[in-house]
Amino acid sequence: MKIKNQKSTRSTGSGLMLSKVEASKIKNSFTLIELLVVISIIGIIAGIFWGTMKVLSPSLKLTSVVRDLATDIRYAQQLAVT
Repeated sequence: MKIKNQKSTRSTGSGLMLSKVEASKIKNSFTLIELLVVISIIGIIAGIFWGTMKVLSPSLKLTSVVRDLATDIRYAQQLAVT
């Protein structure tokens, strides 16, 4: 004989009983260790990228200044012609 409205439960091994919904939420979530590992990897990659950008920054600024100068020279030529 079945009893209506009886929740099915699952043991976690630590003496706690969880419903199927609660157990599936636990299965589908990330552990703290996994999150810390991912955040650490992102931090390492960001640090490498930041260091690379600091090294490349002067050459990028020089390239930008040269482009701006070339644009200004072309503009001055156009003004001189008209």
